[in-house]
Formats: sequence, structure tokens, C-alpha cells
Amino acid sequence: MADQQPAFGIEAPIAAVLFVVFLILIGYYSYRKRIGTSVYDFFLASRVLGYVVLGLSLYAAQYSGNSFIGYAARSYRSGFVFLMYPTFMITILPFTIILAARFIPISTARKLTSPMDFIRLRYGYEKKWMLNVLAVLTLVFLVWGTFVQFFEQAIAMGYLGEVVSAGMIPYMYMVVLFVVGVIIFTIMGGFRGTALANTIMGLMMLVGLIGVLILVTKDFGSIGDAVTTLASKKPTLISTPTSLTTIVNWFSTIFLVGAGAPLYIHILQHLLATKDPSTYKRTLFFTPYFYLLTAMSLVLIGVCGAAIIPGLGTMESERIVPLLVVKAAPVDPTARTLGLLWMLALLSATLSTAATTTIAISVTVLKEAFRAFKPKASEREIVLASRVLLALIALLAIPIVIEPRATIWRWTEIKFEGLIQAFPAIVLGLYIPWVNVKGLLSGMIVGAIVGITLSLTGYTTYQGLHAGMIGLIVNVLICLTVSRLTVKPDEVNYAKDVLSVKQTT
Repeated sequence: MADQQPAFGIEAPIAAVLFVVFLILIGYYSYRKRIGTSVYDFFLASRVLGYVVLGLSLYAAQYSGNSFIGYAARSYRSGFVFLMYPTFMITILPFTIILAARFIPISTARKLTSPMDFIRLRYGYEKKWMLNVLAVLTLVFLVWGTFVQFFEQAIAMGYLGEVVSAGMIPYMYMVVLFVVGVIIFTIMGGFRGTALANTIMGLMMLVGLIGVLILVTKDFGSIGDAVTTLASKKPTLISTPTSLTTIVNWFSTIFLVGAGAPLYIHILQHLLATKDPSTYKRTLFFTPYFYLLTAMSLVLIGVCGAAIIPGLGTMESERIVPLLVVKAAPVDPTARTLGLLWMLALLSATLSTAATTTIAISVTVLKEAFRAFKPKASEREIVLASRVLLALIALLAIPIVIEPRATIWRWTEIKFEGLIQAFPAIVLGLYIPWVNVKGLLSGMIVGAIVGITLSLTGYTTYQGLHAGMIGLIVNVLICLTVSRLTVKPDEVNYAKDVLSVKQTT
């Protein structure tokens, strides 16, 4: 990139710095508005979030830097076959509704502050050592998915800084700057500050994404022109999938992401911070349109990119969106303004998700650690330790992402293949009272072994089904079978009592 010129002048770093300072001020405002130094306020914002803040914060957490960079890149490589992307993003909403309908009233009535509180409450009838093993195993799957989601943001931010600065800011330096910024922002504001900032960043993301789509079509021709170009040069990108394997892979991906995304620790944390299911339901007045518009825009940007800048290799294509912006920015002042707006949108997307993931992991891991080693710790000690831990979590991502060895989309598949293994413990546990610890442990262990073995032996998919999806099928079948064979009447009665909280609408 040494022979290229930076896409923007001094206005880009000034705008970025001012924007980040603004977000840090939001964190400071949240710090001043906190209701005491408590776990309840730091991790759940005292359950006072309104539906607009909740909906936009969830949107910002789900649509992140890996979406803006990695999913558009996947569209660049696959073409319209990746129209499954809007489908699986919309599918997240009904799965979240299924989860929220039971999870929110139970967590509110029982005053739960982390997903693991639910696991220990729901399966509390079992022997303590078995319950501890289940809690640790579930925690491993949840943390894996959420941590990968975090370091995907660092990869996206590294690509952004490297391309937009024409290599003047190396990828590695941008990653480090990003991680340090996340640490400062999250430590100061806690969950309330993160949610408030996510609201602003969610709006910025939507506006910026529409801006870059306008930018691309304004300066390089319409979407129809791009399709015409691809029809003559690379028709496979606009063809209809006819292979049964491809269609099976669509459905595998839709379920993997749709059912897996609500299990991110930071999404569960949002639900824990919601006072009742009706608050979440009101977010559905606008979030489906945001989800659909964002996903469709990213697919179209990727397809247009394949026509405008053809011939990029797999890892090079990860930079397609910033490359498009860099190509268009010098055209006219409007293009530069739209490009700058997109840059801030991507900064919003990465920061919002990175902040929510780090705080969610820290609260969940720390509560389990204190429960085991210092059960009588004060709330001030827990909050303080959480701030230290979330800094360590953020710093841990640096050596992993310094030299990316896989595309963001591949990391996304790996992430959900692990995360989805916690589905039976949480979702089946909410709806089926006879699901027990013996069944869950048997299913999760065997399912994980099947998925990992298939992946390590080169079968990342089999007949279109992801290795992790095959693992989940095995997981659920064993879980239900063993639970049914070993469950005791008292165990069922205990579970019914835990789940019998009155449902509010």
C-alpha cells in the first residue's frame, strides 16, 4: 500500500478521536448516574433500560465490525448465494423471543445477574459436583462464542485502519489502539454506559451503511450495472443455487446463527437487564426493519464490490468495503463525506460489540470464580475485579489477531459451532422440566467431541451440514434420551417450581 495515498486528510483522525471522546464521556456520564457501586447496577444498569435503548443496543451488538467487513467480503466471494445472510439475521429475532419469554421473567423474579445464575438455579436439584461440571462446561461454550465475537471486532478494525490510511497505520498498531480504547470505555461506563453508547452507535451504523451503499452506486454505477458486469465476467456470483448440498448448507447456517446468536453472553446480559418481556417485545416495532435493511445492504455492497474491484484473493477480499470507500472517496466532497460517515459507522459497530462482549464475559467468569473461591466477596470487590478481568480479556485478543489465519466468516462458523452446544442447557432447560444434568452432560460432551473430530479431520461440513450442527443434533438426541431415562419425579417438580414464575406480557 506504499504507493497509495490515504483516502482522507486530517479530518478522518480528528472525527474518529472526537467520536471516541464523545463515547467515553457517555461512559463517564453513566459512571456519575450509577445507583451505587453494585453488581446490579454495573452489570445490569439496575434494569431501567427502555425499549428504544434496549432495541438499538441489541442491534448494535448483533451487527458488528465483523458484519461490516467479513460478511460483505463473503458476499464478494459468493455472490447472491449469500442472500441467506438477511434470512439468518432475521431468524435471530424469533429465537430471541422464544428465549426472552421465559428467561426474562425468571431472571427478574429470582434476581439473577448472569446466565450462570440461571444454570445453577434451574439444575440446582442435582449433586453439587455434577452441577459444577455442567456450569463450567456451559460457561466454556458461552465464553468461546462471545470471545471470538470480540476478537473479530479487532480484526475488522485492523483492516479499516490499514486500508483507509494506505498502510500508514499498520494493521497491528490499529488492533492495539482499538483494544486499549475498548478497555478505557468499558471500565468507565459498565453496562449502562455500554448500552447508552450502543444506542447512538446503532443509529450511526444504520446511517453510515446506507451512506456507503449510496456512495458505491453513485460513483461506480447502479446495482443493475454491477449484475450486468458479473453476468458477463463471473456469472456464478449471480446464479441461483441448485445443488442440494448448498441448500442444506443454507438451512444449517440459518439455524446455527439464528439459534446461536441469542446465546451470546452479552445478548443474554441484555435480556437479564430487561425488566419484563413486554419491554423486549416493543423493540420489535423497529428492529426487524433495521436487521433486514442492514443485511441486504451488506450483501449488495459485496456483490457490487465483485464487479468494481474484481480478482481479489480470499484474504484480500476481507478488505473489500474499505477498498471501495478508498476508491470512491477522492471523487468529490460528497463521496468523502459519505466515506467518513461510513468510517465512523464501522468504528461504532466494532466498539459497540467489543464493549458488550468484554463486560459480559467478565461478569460471567468472575461471578463463577468468586462463587468458588470467595463467596462472601463484597459487591465493590466484584466490580473492581471485573474491571481488571475485562482488561485482561481484551489484551488476550491481541496475540490471536495480530496475524489472521482465517477469514472473518470462517471464524463466525467456528464461533457458532461451539456456542450452539449450550442450546440444550439454556433453551431446552427453559421449556422442558424433565431435562436434567445427566442428559445435558452426556449430550454436550459427546456432541462437542463429534463436532471437533469432524472439523479436525477435514469435514467442516458434511453434505452441507456444519460439523457443529451435526454435533448439536447428537447433543440434543442424547440429552433428551438420557434425561428421560434418568429423571426423578422430585427433580421434575423442582424444575417446574423454578420455571413457574408468572409470565408477563
